[in-house]
Amino acid sequence: MPDDTTALDFLWRSVPSWFAFPSRRPSDITGFVSLEQTVWQRGTLSLSITARGGAVAVKETEVSRLPEWCPELHLNADRTFCLGLDELAIVDDAHARQWWADLEVHLKLLSAAIKTRVWPLHSGLAHGDAGKYQREARLLAEGLGLGEEYARVLGGDGGWLADPDMARVSGNGVRKPSGLPCPCGCQRKSGKSFSWTQCPRRRKVDRLILLERARRLALDDFWEACRNLGKTCCGRIRDCPLAENAKSE
Repeated sequence: MPDDTTALDFLWRSVPSWFAFPSRRPSDITGFVSLEQTVWQRGTLSLSITARGGAVAVKETEVSRLPEWCPELHLNADRTFCLGLDELAIVDDAHARQWWADLEVHLKLLSAAIKTRVWPLHSGLAHGDAGKYQREARLLAEGLGLGEEYARVLGGDGGWLADPDMARVSGNGVRKPSGLPCPCGCQRKSGKSFSWTQCPRRRKVDRLILLERARRLALDDFWEACRNLGKTCCGRIRDCPLAENAKSE
């Protein structure tokens, strides 16, 4: 006999203690966030969880404590929370527990962002297509031992990975000839630095530079598209790229 257990069924069976006064209907699960050390520790944020294919979507039940839309707070245009690039398919109890754990982490980050007006550093992906480039670049940087270097780039500290002069890479991903020393610290056994053209990791480093460039360009395109649609800043986050589009009334 086929198992017709749905994603909402699995979630309902593993509702955590911080999701207060839960209620189940065929189409959704509702409840209130009551998380210690967050702005909602007294259960003032009401959430609705609805099925979306094999996954689920979650959003504030009615607009009250959160803006309707804010990329910097990882709130999508339909008011759902952006919990990552890929939706987690909930096919068993273990996936349901993982989803609740992911939501708890997201809510704590969201609370911190609301209190400080800055999303916690290194705790989110860039918006739109920029996110997929960032995810691949981060994994590649960590594999190269350049994780901290790339984290500084994402934090706005610049560095050689974000230097336009380092992005001299041809369309097929191969660095144009350069006798400059390898900036990522690759050295021969003698201790002498490799040049760019001689670095044994150059193709991977070239790929990393291309990915970071693609991330920045995609992020610029995302914000430009928002401006063209007349999107404005909600005023909840400092240094929002849409601040100049904010409503004046």
